[in-house]
Amino acid sequence: MAIKLLNNIPIKNRLTSFFLGITLVTLLLAPAFLSHYFETGLEHAGKLSLLTENKDFSDAYLVNKNTPLPNSNVFTFAFDEMPSFKMRGVDLLDNIELEDDEFRFVFSDNYFINDDGSEVVLLAHKRILDDGRSLFSVAKFNLEGADPYVTKWIKTLEWITAGILFGYLALVITALWYYSRGLGKQTTQLLTWAEQVSVDRTKQVHPLFKFDEFNRIATCLEQALEKNAKLIEREQKFLSHASHELRTPIAIIRANMEILERISLPDIASEPLNRVDRASNSMQLLTETLLWLGRQSESPPTQRMLDIAALLTRLIDEQSYLIQDENVEVICDFAHAPSLVLPSAPLMIVLNNLIRNAFQYTHQGWIKVSFHDNQISIENHDTHVVEDKDVVSFGLGLELTQKVCNKLGWTLVLEPGSGGMTVNLILPHS
Repeated sequence: MAIKLLNNIPIKNRLTSFFLGITLVTLLLAPAFLSHYFETGLEHAGKLSLLTENKDFSDAYLVNKNTPLPNSNVFTFAFDEMPSFKMRGVDLLDNIELEDDEFRFVFSDNYFINDDGSEVVLLAHKRILDDGRSLFSVAKFNLEGADPYVTKWIKTLEWITAGILFGYLALVITALWYYSRGLGKQTTQLLTWAEQVSVDRTKQVHPLFKFDEFNRIATCLEQALEKNAKLIEREQKFLSHASHELRTPIAIIRANMEILERISLPDIASEPLNRVDRASNSMQLLTETLLWLGRQSESPPTQRMLDIAALLTRLIDEQSYLIQDENVEVICDFAHAPSLVLPSAPLMIVLNNLIRNAFQYTHQGWIKVSFHDNQISIENHDTHVVEDKDVVSFGLGLELTQKVCNKLGWTLVLEPGSGGMTVNLILPHS
């Protein structure tokens, strides 16, 4: 569940969280890097000052070999061997060996476990002079005894560093807020436009977004909706034209059937005429369904009081010829069905298609038609196809029925089962 919620995070929140996380990680690592570079800077400053003194003496020594060694409270020079530096009886430079032009830092706190508060850092350097002699130079930095101005300067640098970090965090948060706000507005605008254009296809001109990707998405959506609109229009025209073309031959067949019913014909012609009559009724109902689906008018169909039980009984009797030679039991459980105010023509189309499909696709077994809780259920069970799960119980009639229900806003629930299907039509409350 947590993973699903995480995947549903809006894009602006996901990007903000990502960049904010990178910023926080950077802030956690920045003090360590800044401290490292601060210490490195101090080391290079010490090396530079020692090299300056060393260079001055080397230049003077090159001219005059009797030039005295420059010694002070900070710098100590010696020929041929490392000078000693004792602190609490310990020579900090004892056993220190250097290569030519090598630096070595020595820290007093590495020698004394119980520090008395004074910390000394020594920087030793070795240089080979022009006459082959070794010049050792040592710089002493007493950190605890530093001038108050130096201590204040170090504290100021620490405050400046902290200010830079917090300023960086504030700048990043402000930039992320501005970016998230702009991205959120563009995303909301794209979503609102997409919802509107999906409902009303006349509003297809999309606004100009700041992001090229959003403009491309909107263009693709426009093209897809335009293509779907053309397909729907083509389908509606086809249904309308096909249905109108079918009405004339169906009307001729129905008129001639009425004439034949008034003529005395031999008994052998009775059954073929009945089949022709039933086929023409089916074609007429299918044509009416196609015409009704293809209408552009959204006006609701006429409603009237319908006796549901009588209607179901009549439709079952009309379709019973489909199972007259089959071993099929019809179970009727709708005697208590009430009379309801409903659209008569669409309900006739829906129920006739559902009952016809159930009768047509059941050859051995049972069919149950029931009414419970404002719901008509039609269930068929064919024992011949119990083990064949690839058999589809209902065909084209069910697809047309689904379209009729969608147009009316009715609920049609399909429940495929072993050897058949259960269809539940939930009627709207009067």
